[in-house]
Amino acid sequence: MEENSAQDRSIQIERAQNIWSSFERSIEPLARGTHILPDPSLEFSDIGGLDGEDSLVHPKSLAGEMAIMEQEARRVGASSLPLRVPDFIKEIISRFTMEARGAPEVNQASGVSVRVSINNYETVLANAEKRAVSCGETEIVPRISDLHSMFASTNGKLELEYGAEQEGDGSLVDRLLGRAVKGAFDEHVDASTLEPLIEYLGEGWGLAVSDTMPSASYLEGISSIEALKDVLDTLGPFESPGLMVAAAEFVLEGLHLHDKLNRRREGGRLSYMS
Repeated sequence: MEENSAQDRSIQIERAQNIWSSFERSIEPLARGTHILPDPSLEFSDIGGLDGEDSLVHPKSLAGEMAIMEQEARRVGASSLPLRVPDFIKEIISRFTMEARGAPEVNQASGVSVRVSINNYETVLANAEKRAVSCGETEIVPRISDLHSMFASTNGKLELEYGAEQEGDGSLVDRLLGRAVKGAFDEHVDASTLEPLIEYLGEGWGLAVSDTMPSASYLEGISSIEALKDVLDTLGPFESPGLMVAAAEFVLEGLHLHDKLNRRREGGRLSYMS
C-alpha cells in the first residue's frame, strides 16, 4: 500500500513538472524566457492598466508601449558609442505597433504583441549604430531614414487577413509607418510655425538624405535654412549634429505626409522636393 502511494505521488510530481515546463515554453516568446515586467518606477496608468498579463503584451497606452519597448530592447552592436534616441523616434516605433493593432488588414484575433515594437526598436538602433561606426560619428542617433529597416524586422510578424495577404507585408508596413510618423508629427510640431518653411520649399528647394550619410554631410545645408531652423527650435534644443539631423528629417517627412513635399525613396535614401 505504501509503495502504491509513493508511486502515485511520483506520478503527480511528474505531471506537475510537465505542466510547468509547458507553461514556461508557452510564455518564452513573450520575453526571452521570462515574463515581460514593467519598470517598478512606472505608474499603472503609464502601462494602461495592469489587468493581467495582456496589458503587458498588448499595452493599452502609447506611454505603456514605449515604456516596455525601452525596458526590454537590447543593443545588438558592440560599439561603446553613446546612444541618444529622440523621443519622436521612440514614439513613431510604438505608434506603428498600435496602428497595426487597429488595422483591418491585420488579423486581430492573433493580436500584435509589444514584441513587434521591441524587435523594430532594436533593428532601428542597429541600423543607426552601423552608420555611426562606418562614418566615424561620435554618437548613435536614429533618424527617419533608419526606419526603412523596420520592413525587414516586421516581415512575418503580422498575421494578415485573407485579402491583405495578396498585397503582402511591404505595402501595409509603409502605410502603418506613414500613419505613425504623421501622428507623432502632429503631436510635436506646431502647424503655425510651418508656413515660412512651406513658402521657402515652394521656391524649388530640394534635399536628399540617407541612412548611410554622416550628419556633417548635410548639416551645413540644413543650418542655412532659417525657416527650418525656426521649426527645429520648437522641437529642440538639439545640441549635437546627429540630433539636429534627426529632427530635420522628422520635419521633412511630416511635411511630405501632409502633402507639402514630394518624396522619392530608394531603400534608406530619401529625396524631398517641392
